Amino acid sequence: MNGKIYNSRVKIMRNLLDGKMRTVKISILDEIEKYERRQFYRLETSMEISYLLLTADNANDFKEAVKSNRLLEMKGFVTGTTIDLSGGGVRFTSDKLLPENGMIITHMTANMDGTVKHYIFLGKIIKSDKHREVRGVFEHRMQFVDLKQDAREELVQFIFQCERERLKNRKV
Repeated sequence: MNGKIYNSRVKIMRNLLDGKMRTVKISILDEIEKYERRQFYRLETSMEISYLLLTADNANDFKEAVKSNRLLEMKGFVTGTTIDLSGGGVRFTSDKLLPENGMIITHMTANMDGTVKHYIFLGKIIKSDKHREVRGVFEHRMQFVDLKQDAREELVQFIFQCERERLKNRKV
């Protein structure tokens, strides 16, 4: 079932050991359900994302930008493309390798209920590797850092709205 983990109650009907091979016949008692190991649902989505790696060189600019609410006016933002998004972080691609444990600011815009929303998050790069299939592209996994509960709830609401629209469009 495509590498995913599924869960159901079963009854073992027969359990045989033939040399080194074990065969187990089961009867499924409940409906099979996908088991979600993650704390947050992941929405597969392709959106533009811009990000800025925080370094010793721009640390003072970052502090000033936070105080004056002008993060997006900082110089050096680079664009990438999201792969998936959750309430805990984002996976995205870009043409630059990022340092693991590096801190970044991300910016995404989204249309929610006819209003353009700007999402600005501070995050930590958990992993950054060459993309398996596309030369010159890198894939990054970023975990949100110090995300306020109301901002996380709004993001999760946006994710579920996107998923509802996707499901609605599939039925049509």
